Formats: sequence, C-alpha cells, structure tokens
Amino acid sequence: MKINELVISCVNISEDGYDYRGTFLLSCEEDEFSSESLEIDLAQFESSLDILHFIKNHFKIEESPPTIKKSIMDKVIEYSGLSSKDVHGENFNQESDALEYSSELDKA
Repeated sequence: MKINELVISCVNISEDGYDYRGTFLLSCEEDEFSSESLEIDLAQFESSLDILHFIKNHFKIEESPPTIKKSIMDKVIEYSGLSSKDVHGENFNQESDALEYSSELDKA
C-alpha cells in the first residue's frame, strides 16, 4: 500500500494554555469506516518511532517511517484547517447592540 491511500478523519485538536492535545483516525482509502481504522494520539505520534513502525506494519505501507510521518502530519494539518486565522474580535458587529440601547432610551 502507498502512503497516499491512507485517509485522515475525525481530527480533534484542543488547546489549553499552549498545551495542545489531539487525536485523529487513520484508515485505508478503500474502506474508510472499516475495522482497520486506528485512533492515533498526536503526542504519541510525534514522540515515538514505535507508532510509525506499527502504522507501517498495520497498513503494510511501502514508504519509510520518516516519509510516513511527514505525509500523515501534512494530511492532519490540511484536514484540521490550521491555516485559519485568529481574528481577536475583528469584524465584530456592534450595530445590533447600539440599536437595542437606542430603542430603550427612546421609550424613556
């Protein structure tokens, strides 16, 4: 099997004070919801070579563990949409609040 046949789904990344945690499902493209799916913890995936060897053997992937890791991380980042930006209140619509206050003042 080639690494590009793997599918990433159910990416869940959370952050608590710069402490990021996450999981994702890894499955074969041919049967996305089969029992072949593996739930992978991002912290374990990043820190352990054992998980890469396990993935390689489980899905019978031809590529090397470093290639597998890079490809999976690229897919996780793409799936999770980390390219979105934090707007910090930009485009906040204050008109509706202003209208509520003015209508209450008009009644008084």
